[in-house]
Amino acid sequence: MKAWALLLAFSLTSFLPSIVVCAEKQEDSSGKSELRAPVDMIGIWHVWDDARSELVTFGSYQRREDSTAPLVRIYNVLSGEKRSIDVFKDFPNALFIGVDGFAVGPHGQIVIACGIGQNTHDFTSDRILVYDENSALIRNLRAESYEVGAVAMDEDENIYVLGLREYENSSNEAYPLILKYDSYGKITQEMLPRSLFSRYFEPTEGHTGDSALFPSVVGSNALLSVNRKEIDVYMPAAGALIALDHNGNIQRRVDAADSLSEFARTRGYKRLQVNSNYLSPTGDLWLEGFVSEPLEGPPTSTTYTRFLVRVTAAGKLDAVDEHTVRDPKSAFPFRRLIGFTQSNKPVAFLGSYKAATVLIEKNPF
Repeated sequence: MKAWALLLAFSLTSFLPSIVVCAEKQEDSSGKSELRAPVDMIGIWHVWDDARSELVTFGSYQRREDSTAPLVRIYNVLSGEKRSIDVFKDFPNALFIGVDGFAVGPHGQIVIACGIGQNTHDFTSDRILVYDENSALIRNLRAESYEVGAVAMDEDENIYVLGLREYENSSNEAYPLILKYDSYGKITQEMLPRSLFSRYFEPTEGHTGDSALFPSVVGSNALLSVNRKEIDVYMPAAGALIALDHNGNIQRRVDAADSLSEFARTRGYKRLQVNSNYLSPTGDLWLEGFVSEPLEGPPTSTTYTRFLVRVTAAGKLDAVDEHTVRDPKSAFPFRRLIGFTQSNKPVAFLGSYKAATVLIEKNPF
């Protein structure tokens, strides 16, 4: 099931309004730095483009009839400039748009995998849209018969798509989960056979583990990242963190689900909820969220622990940040991971539903 299909009753309520002052930069001797960005909307998803010092925010679902803002907004935190992408302008007959995956290209391109519907009961096949640094649509590809889970663009502007066939006869089929498209939209490579994950109904779906997993681990997004060395993939339902070489050969595979389950158990909780997750430039998996429902005590307890953890390429789980919260309101303002610097340092923003500013932090942990 599409992640955005659960949001059909919502439009851009997934955007949080915020008024922010002009950009201001502070840095200390530890390498930590802070930026205050000219942001007026915070999307449900966020990506940091360190090469351009831009914060990119995405909505997840949008209906034309009640859309009040563009689906994508891009903010340069140094210059204060902002731009946006209104997909409806390029598809005048579309009634709704559901985002399945997104990525930032090497030169400010925005890649969006989305379903575009002509009416409330009619979905088209997923499209891969590429917008240039001026927010102009430059490529419009059809992801033939695929339900896209994640997309990526390499330095040569090839596009990589991770997904499942819309109609499969068996999970033992050997069709590729990853397709590589060149700049002309031609498929030039196929990788990662579906049959390697035959025990999982939808290995790229947005949760971790299977029905037997304890404690419950939910909420992750499928991830795909490409660099000169390798292709990194995270498939939540399979709990698999995988690295491929550029010939499509598996170099390593890490089971992230077991590590996350153990993390929740050792903190005394049954349930682990992931709010967001990212792949670092070195192939580490970063996840943030909270653990709740104590193993002992009343199940209605509101106590939970917010966390940020890193699962390394070697399979080790490191707790980067965690703190216990007893009142949900005390969780704000919250620090949320949005990406990494070019030197592999985490980048976060600090904000809340009512805050007057959003603070971009480099190397905050």
